[in-house]
Amino acid sequence: MSGGVLLVAVNYRSAPDVERLIESLRRGTSPEWRLVVVDNSESEAQSMLLARICGGDERASVIVAPANLGYFGGARYALSVPSSLTAAWTVVTNVDVRMSSSFVEALIALPDEGVIAPVIMSAVSGHDQNPHLRSRPGRWRARVWQLQMATTWSARLSIALWHAAKRARHRMRRDPGRDRGPGPFQIYAPHGSCVAFSRSYFQRGGTLDHEAFLFAEEITVGERCRLLGVRVMHEPSVMVFHEEHRSTGWWRSRRMIEWQRESVKVASGLLLADRKLMPERGWLVSRIASLHRKRVNQ
Repeated sequence: MSGGVLLVAVNYRSAPDVERLIESLRRGTSPEWRLVVVDNSESEAQSMLLARICGGDERASVIVAPANLGYFGGARYALSVPSSLTAAWTVVTNVDVRMSSSFVEALIALPDEGVIAPVIMSAVSGHDQNPHLRSRPGRWRARVWQLQMATTWSARLSIALWHAAKRARHRMRRDPGRDRGPGPFQIYAPHGSCVAFSRSYFQRGGTLDHEAFLFAEEITVGERCRLLGVRVMHEPSVMVFHEEHRSTGWWRSRRMIEWQRESVKVASGLLLADRKLMPERGWLVSRIASLHRKRVNQ
């Protein structure tokens, strides 16, 4: 596949979601897509079910991972298989995502450059999950993350409080689209549930390498793009719909907490490595950018 859109969907025992994802792609306005489902389920029955689901369309296929490789680990494994060729756009996505009818067409119409953070409409909140991070977090935020993950219960409490605060923010926002602005704009990191990588991203040295099993893929992408000089753009013309937190949930098991603790270690290591960054810069830049967009939209 030398053009069009290659979607790499990472599955963990969620075959019904894969079926709905394929249906959304079939209803799209462009046929120039191919879907590779990476099965992390470690279940023969799940793999057989996925094979039947994907068997109805020659554009969809299944790759069974040798073990549960995690999110980016599974996507990276799919791209290492010889039959998976780099397309004009490679989309790494959860399976509990539905593509808008114009998703493929809108993505193909964009210049072959950078990383795209699409509009990700949450089925839980009704709001766009992007931009995930408008600007690079400061050292203070990395330290806070480390403190939150210090124990299992501090992690659970902080996650629960974060979700409660997010729900409160959503209730206060009357217009779901007000923060998106009139057009595409540059951000630091995209929401990890669906990210589009241009062919030029890989040609410039970009990879899907991520040192953690799960979580914090956004920081890795943001840092890699920053170091490569690749732009991450929030693009309103590209839209998906997300059944938020289908696999992980907001109440985390001890195993999930360990994965999240590992991801915080990786993310904070990347952020704290740059000693030139002022502690409050990430927050300050984010607030200035937000105020500017509000003024433009008035």
